[in-house]
Amino acid sequence: MVTGYRRVAMITPRAPEVPDSLLAIAEIYTEMGDRFGRSYYQSAADSYQFLVHEYPTSKYCQDAILRVAKLQREQLGDSALSKKTYEDFLKRYPHSPRKREVQEALAELKAIFPHARYRQTVDLIQQNALYIFSQDWSSLSDIKLHLKGTPFQLKVWEALLRIPEGHLSSYTNIANAIHQPSAQRAVGSAIGNNPVGFIIPCHRVIKNVGGIGEYRWGAPRKMAMIGWEAARTETA
Repeated sequence: MVTGYRRVAMITPRAPEVPDSLLAIAEIYTEMGDRFGRSYYQSAADSYQFLVHEYPTSKYCQDAILRVAKLQREQLGDSALSKKTYEDFLKRYPHSPRKREVQEALAELKAIFPHARYRQTVDLIQQNALYIFSQDWSSLSDIKLHLKGTPFQLKVWEALLRIPEGHLSSYTNIANAIHQPSAQRAVGSAIGNNPVGFIIPCHRVIKNVGGIGEYRWGAPRKMAMIGWEAARTETA
């Protein structure tokens, strides 16, 4: 399907249907990222950015830029680049009806890290974090994270790191693991505030009765990650 849309863009690059094709390509890559891994999210972002660069007057441009920013922040884990994309949006479309949406997203980033200076960079720590998506959890200690949370939240997040890949736990089990069995509600709140998806595997916690439970980045994504990890461990 992706190949078919690409052909439309390559054979007739100035046809009015091309922006539609590029949008479809990006959406398909995003769905593939939900199922098969992070590299497809980058392909989705690249497709959206190509649409904006080559077809700046397209009706899809504003939405494409915002989707890029969201991918950078939530799926690609690059808050600095996401912030820059939001800022670029405000410069490009100062009177956009979606201006408030962008301002709220920026405000949320700044509220989490009020004294941070944002810059895009690639270093060994970042590469070690990305390595986990294609390998396993044996080198988890190589990944360095700067986390902001209460002592209780940090204790809960540390407990999440002890859940093996391909396994599931419950809020009760996590509460017992930190020796506070009556704090299940507080444990659930701490899990919901986990700022680093996947690497701190809050997606491996489900309801005591077996329900999938809520997830900060959406229940469908949580189900996809659980299924992906189960498949990886079965074939290992």
